[in-house]
Amino acid sequence: MERKIKLTINDYKTNVWVDWCPGCGNYGILSAMYQAFADLQLEPEKTVVVSGIGCSGKTPALHKRDWRTYAAW
Repeated sequence: MERKIKLTINDYKTNVWVDWCPGCGNYGILSAMYQAFADLQLEPEKTVVVSGIGCSGKTPALHKRDWRTYAAW
């Protein structure tokens, strides 16, 4: 099924407050991720964001998607 409406960066963003430090490199990574998703026209509900621990571990919460959470220890 083809999507007729073009997805933009805002289609991937959430309203979650980002509490990274000013100037943190994670902002650039997050922006590049949003831009790549929009360029590729990936459906938010069909994407997966995987992260590590620490500040970058918050990245999946900043991406609109089906809210299933998986954890591995």
